[in-house]
This record gives sequence, C-alpha cells and structure tokens, in this order.
Amino acid sequence: MARINLKKFIAEHYKGGVTARDVIREALTNAIHAGGKYISVDLHFSERNGDLFQGTEERRVLERIAITDDGEGFTSENLQYFDEVCTSHKDNIGGKGVGRLAFLKYANRVEVRSQLQSQLVEFIYSPDYKPEDVNKTEVNGLPSTSIVLKDLKDKINTQVAKLVNSICDDLRLILFLKYQQGQEATFFVQASGDSMIGAGIQEGALLVVDRALEARHGDIVIAVVDGELTVKRLEKRRGKIRLIAENPTYDPIEFKEGQELGIWGVVTSIIQKLK
Repeated sequence: MARINLKKFIAEHYKGGVTARDVIREALTNAIHAGGKYISVDLHFSERNGDLFQGTEERRVLERIAITDDGEGFTSENLQYFDEVCTSHKDNIGGKGVGRLAFLKYANRVEVRSQLQSQLVEFIYSPDYKPEDVNKTEVNGLPSTSIVLKDLKDKINTQVAKLVNSICDDLRLILFLKYQQGQEATFFVQASGDSMIGAGIQEGALLVVDRALEARHGDIVIAVVDGELTVKRLEKRRGKIRLIAENPTYDPIEFKEGQELGIWGVVTSIIQKLK
C-alpha cells in the first residue's frame, strides 16, 4: 500500500482547524465502533484560569485529553489497517481513516496504550508512524485501550460546562446512529424540569436509557406523549396505563381512547452533580 504524506494531508484536510470537541467525538466514535461498553473521557485543565469577564462562565486552559474504553483494542488485524487512509478497506468498514488525523492536528504528542487479553500494545502516534514503532509485551490483563493527547498545540481557554455538554450531545448522536444500524445501544438523555424530583432526578441530570428493555409496571421510562418526550414512572393497573410524576404538584397522565403512548426507553441509571 502506498503511503501518503500525512503532514501535507492533515494541513489540507483540516484547513479550518480542529477543536477539542472534534477530537473527543472521533475518539468516542472509535471506542463505540470497537464495541466498548465502558468509556471514559478525562479532561485535564490547568490550575491557572484564563481571562475572566464579569457575568461569564469561568474559563480554564485545557492541557490534556484522555479517552479510555474496554473495546477490542489494537489487535494484530486492527494494527494492520490502522495506517490506512482513504482505501477500499476503509470504505468497506464505513470510514475513510482520516478522523484520527485530528489527533495529530490538535496535539504534539499522542500516546496509545492497548491492553489485550494476553498482550500490551503501546506506541506513539505521529505523522511519521510506522508499524515497526509498535511495542508489544506479553502480559495478561483486562481489555483497556487509552488514547492520551498531550502538549496540545492551541492553549485555548475553555468553557468547561459547555464543552462537557457538547460531548454529551455528540455521544447521544453517535449512539443513536449506531442504534439505527441495528446495533444494541444505551442512550443518554438530559432531564429538564422538576416532575421527577421524588425519584432523585433533578434538573440537568443525565439519564441512562436502555431501549432494548421491555417497560414494566413501576419502571421510570422515557415516554412519547402526543409527540413530546417526557420522563415519568409507568403504572399499569387493571388494564389501564398511566404515567406518574414523582412530584405531588403534577397530575398523572391518563390515556383516553385514541391517545397514543410510545415508550422510548427504560431509565436504568441517573448521573448528576452532587454539588
């Protein structure tokens, strides 16, 4: 396979620049495509603050990004095709291989570490990457692959909350598209309002939703009522179905003849800030 000039390709392909959101979205896509069930995104900010303006959110300088998942990792086959860009093989698996180049555009150092069942794979990813640069050590361990971006090229003041919210938005979209392809997926939905505070669901809480589960009496569900999504507890009694709020100021939603109810998914976990 003929190699391309990655430095020139990156400069041409990313003329508009690369953001932290672009990099993290690419890493999340790869982790989900690799079958990762547990994925973490660690954002390391400097202790010093950037310029602050009265009435605006605190900004901090992003120093390092680390993405870890428990997917299949850098197996021999994956390593064989890792270096490909815009080949027929990449087309067949639904990509071009250019997304990961965002890592090189955004950071001066990209460290890859992949623990397979009986082998540890490590290498530094750079425009001059060659398969011979990969270091393999025979050691047993639990599956875990991490990509760490260090020495970021642009020391940009970042609005932390907005960046995290953007990442959540991207993750929901990626998981939705994967689900549309017929793959099992868990979705994340951000709650709004106070109708479920009795169940511990506060404004802004992140709900983990499983669309593969069958909704049963007593489950907290994401329901579609007259075209609108709502979070409520499902009640099934004597052949009747109601959606119950966990706040006494809200009346139950009862379904009349001809009114349609759709269960979008079952809430399995709640993630929210404690402070």
